[in-house]
Amino acid sequence: MKQELKNEVSRFAKLYAEKLNRKTAGYSAIRQKIGLVIFCFLFTVVSISVLIDAFSGKQNKEQIFGPRIHAPEHIGKNFSRPQAVITKEDYERIEKFKANIDPAILKSHPYLMDSIKLFEQLYQSQTKR
Repeated sequence: MKQELKNEVSRFAKLYAEKLNRKTAGYSAIRQKIGLVIFCFLFTVVSISVLIDAFSGKQNKEQIFGPRIHAPEHIGKNFSRPQAVITKEDYERIEKFKANIDPAILKSHPYLMDSIKLFEQLYQSQTKR
């Protein structure tokens, strides 16, 4: 795959070079040299301007990093949230499930009993209110 891609890129480069050679074949040597000098001059000017912009520190940071994202005002403030409501039917259904748990289920889900205990604690803390 890599070799095929390399061959294809190489073939494309050769075709493009041949096309450019055909296009510039009628140019005199002086015209070709003037074109080369103009190309080099433009490349140098653009490269130097990019370097000056990069090291001058005058550019706006938002251009590079984008606008700063501010956190919403309520983030970090302590608001009381309503607790989860566990119905008596849900609690009874979990208790039935707990009574009929197969040991094979506990082997495949080792933290299942922890989740059930947490569920029971949440229900009991809810009923104490």
